[in-house]
Amino acid sequence: MSVRLWFSSGLVCLLASVASADEVAKLELKKSEVWVGEGLPFAVTLYSPGSFVGVANIQIADLPKSVVVKMGSPVVSSETRDGVEYFVQHHDYELFTQQSGQLELPAVKVSFEAKQGYTGDAKKLTGQTDPAKFVSNRPDGANAGEFVLVSENLSISQTWSADGSDVIELNSGELIERRIERKSAGVPAMMMPPVEPAEMAGVRIYQSPAEVGDKVDRGELSGSRVDVVKYQFSHGGSYELPELNFRWWDPSSNSWQSKSLAGVTVKVTGQSLAESELAGMVEVSGLWKYWPAAVLLLVAAGGGFFFRRELQKTYHDWQNARRDLEDEAARALILACRNDQADEAYQVWLDWVKFSPSWRDDSQLEMAHDELCECLYGGKSTSWNGSQLAEALEHFRNQPEKNRRAQQQDLQALNP
Repeated sequence: MSVRLWFSSGLVCLLASVASADEVAKLELKKSEVWVGEGLPFAVTLYSPGSFVGVANIQIADLPKSVVVKMGSPVVSSETRDGVEYFVQHHDYELFTQQSGQLELPAVKVSFEAKQGYTGDAKKLTGQTDPAKFVSNRPDGANAGEFVLVSENLSISQTWSADGSDVIELNSGELIERRIERKSAGVPAMMMPPVEPAEMAGVRIYQSPAEVGDKVDRGELSGSRVDVVKYQFSHGGSYELPELNFRWWDPSSNSWQSKSLAGVTVKVTGQSLAESELAGMVEVSGLWKYWPAAVLLLVAAGGGFFFRRELQKTYHDWQNARRDLEDEAARALILACRNDQADEAYQVWLDWVKFSPSWRDDSQLEMAHDELCECLYGGKSTSWNGSQLAEALEHFRNQPEKNRRAQQQDLQALNP
């Protein structure tokens, strides 16, 4: 069944209005008082002198901070009023609002086509209902401006993309995904407030658009919402991802209920990108990564003087090997950018940054990197243009090495 939503920014009040014999529509409420956030059932009934033709147009006014959900398909019947038989269409809705107080639902305008009896040409009928009022009460203890979720059977769960242990180990540049799912009968997804993760130093947080779904089955509404939060760690260290707390109002007990989803500890292996370039050089793959330790041992033993030529040659060989590896990674990264291959570009990026820990000194390169991450993990775009990252990378690599070092000395670590 299809569900139609109307969004707005205020509140409404309803009270049943009685249709006279010459009216074509009636607005009727099933309740006169509800909680803020609780569903208020109401119906719009259409009256016709003959059979209906086509689909009726029912215009429910935009209501502030409110959602109107259509509860399934219309029910067709007949009704006798003042001795006259009418064809009837009964349309059910539920109203959910975050406003409180004495409120009014404006008149509902309707138009439809119908025949006179069972035969003849269809004629257009128009009309509107009377407005209706109702009372919306804010639960005791609700904070000012708090979005109130009302449910008798809310379920909340979470899953992580990594294993379920309390401590998760990642490499720098990797990310972890947190999926929070909420389900409830009698509550549409739009009445479940979004998850708002707290900012963390040294962690990039991305949120994909929520996965929402509403279902009406035999007049019963149920809603579900899945929020996806992605944490990316570009610096080594230990991070405590906090717990998430939820609370809602239970109308069956007239009390607040709450639940907390546990956080996790993430240990990230890898050096901070704000550290010196020399620290990044140690990560070069192969046997060359052990040369600093060998140099220290030789100097400590007093043999540095005698082996200075060998050490100089070893250092220059290491530098050449490092430049070759960096150049290879850079070429692969630029190729992925030119082909607009976001996934491939990010994987190659993780290899390239090992040789250029000072890349954050370049604002153009950092902006292009953030755009890539936003495309992959932010859920805001389905395509990516890699030309900006390719150009920024080439500009960065063309800078003199000494300029990069001078800039890097002024950096402060994001996660000391």
